[in-house]
Amino acid sequence: MDDVTIRAEEPADAAAIGAVVAAAFGDPRIATLVEDIRATDDFVPEWSLVAVAPPPRPEGAARGGAG
Repeated sequence: MDDVTIRAEEPADAAAIGAVVAAAFGDPRIATLVEDIRATDDFVPEWSLVAVAPPPRPEGAARGGAG
């Protein structure tokens, strides 16, 4: 994974993160769980990171998430 950048999650990344989580776990309900966690008072945005792929993916498109 050359030139992959790790950065803080942004609101525009939510759909891509949801797709990655659903694919990773084989269950779209897990992606909903991630959304539910974001909505809690205990969510720490600074701990939610994404790996950003270089082109040919869309510039800045989230490739994965951790948080």
